[in-house]
Amino acid sequence: MSGRSIIALLACLAAACDEGPKPVARIADSGELVVLTVNGPTTYFEDAQGLPSGLEYDLAALFAKELKVRPTFILTDSPAKIDRLLREGQAHLAAASRGARPTTPPNTRSFAAPRRRKRRSSRTSPASASA
Repeated sequence: MSGRSIIALLACLAAACDEGPKPVARIADSGELVVLTVNGPTTYFEDAQGLPSGLEYDLAALFAKELKVRPTFILTDSPAKIDRLLREGQAHLAAASRGARPTTPPNTRSFAAPRRRKRRSSRTSPASASA
């Protein structure tokens, strides 16, 4: 393949890319780290003194300190809103006890057989039955 062919191929690929959602302001430019979270014992809550607390709050605050910016926490009333808000560019990251999810597009089919769990036998062994 010649150099011109490679350049033409790359140009076609670049032209086919969609422009992503408008990103939230760069952390260094804005001076703040915007974090989406929900109220919960491991994410974000107010302690007895009324101060924000929680493992994920602490981790995000330490990350912001490392970046030399101030953390800004946005509480959402539902964890389901967090994915949408991140895609819309409303925050830099989420601290909401959300695990990784598969990125299978909607309306797709899987042609693999479902996994089956092995069941433990409820039968007793002959030695325990005769005792």
